[in-house]
Amino acid sequence: MRAPSGSPRRSRRLGTADFEWSTDDDAPDGEIHAAVVLADGTSVWPMRRVMQRYSNGPEDGIYEYGLVVTQ
Repeated sequence: MRAPSGSPRRSRRLGTADFEWSTDDDAPDGEIHAAVVLADGTSVWPMRRVMQRYSNGPEDGIYEYGLVVTQ
């Protein structure tokens, strides 16, 4: 799944990982579907992961997800 092509991007750096936030500011729930696009073009959706963690519990851990994404 890829981030919306016409969405605004905001470049950031987290440790050694370069990334851009990609959002659809016209969508009513755009903040939930905000994507992080990594330097290699991979897209991840951290807000969705947080919502899964809340719904499913520790098996959808956030720390592990962030660790894998940034390596």
